[in-house]
Amino acid sequence: MFKRNPSWLEEVLQVVKEDSLDELVLRGDGYSFGTRKQENVILKDNFMKGSSFTRDLQEFSLSRGLRLDPKSPFSGGTMRGGAYRWQCVIPPVVKESILFLRRHRFEALSLEDFSYENGMRSKLDHLVEEGSPFIILGATGAGKTSFMQAILREYFISKRLLILEEYEELHLESPLWSRLLARKEGIEAEEAFSLGFIFKEALRLRPDQLVLGELRSEELKVFFEACHSGHKSTCATMHGGSLEDLKKRILLILGGSYSQVRELLSGLSLGVILLSFKEEGRPKIQALENLRSCF
Repeated sequence: MFKRNPSWLEEVLQVVKEDSLDELVLRGDGYSFGTRKQENVILKDNFMKGSSFTRDLQEFSLSRGLRLDPKSPFSGGTMRGGAYRWQCVIPPVVKESILFLRRHRFEALSLEDFSYENGMRSKLDHLVEEGSPFIILGATGAGKTSFMQAILREYFISKRLLILEEYEELHLESPLWSRLLARKEGIEAEEAFSLGFIFKEALRLRPDQLVLGELRSEELKVFFEACHSGHKSTCATMHGGSLEDLKKRILLILGGSYSQVRELLSGLSLGVILLSFKEEGRPKIQALENLRSCF
């Protein structure tokens, strides 16, 4: 089934469609599985194994303008207008190469498709309308990126929006929206551009709103730099299951003490929107707090 020709990707996407999968994971040892409504499904199809599978992933990644080799064994992004998110991992960080696909439903989801605790929707309206920065917090699969897309569509469709990402994830829905991508060093000594570097250049484009994608390490530092450089409406997503998780991650990434973080937050009204897993089929907005209250 999984052959080395231009149709292999269509065949893989057909599996996702026919089995109504939300996610699909293919491994180079021939095993594959997916998820459907948060339930794991082991697939019977025996996909191509070994080095030929790795070459397929490298060729696909290269076609997207991304490096994927033993010295840079991760790549990822979106495709089909943001309908799918993909991630590739090859040796030596794994024994067998992996392709991960996740379906997004950006166009189908609006803010009304999320459920809200008492008063959360009005708090969200107030947070965005007053131009405060915010972080969307949630565990993997909680709907962070989908919720961010819905917020941007609802409130910023007529604003000059600039998205800074390492991988393409958010969909550009307006001619007023632009994207800058950080880049690793290329195979043929192409120059790398860090997120910090493109952020400084991004300020010259005078956006109304900055979106930093997912905050991991360097991104968090750039986020706070943006908030303290006149772009207080900056927003982003971050992995975490609770406000306590967020507090610990901030301290670990910034390598600071409580007092140092409090000083960093001084003068900022930084909102944290906490998402939890689906309740009665709908992603749930569980809390909206000011980050200063955690410190």
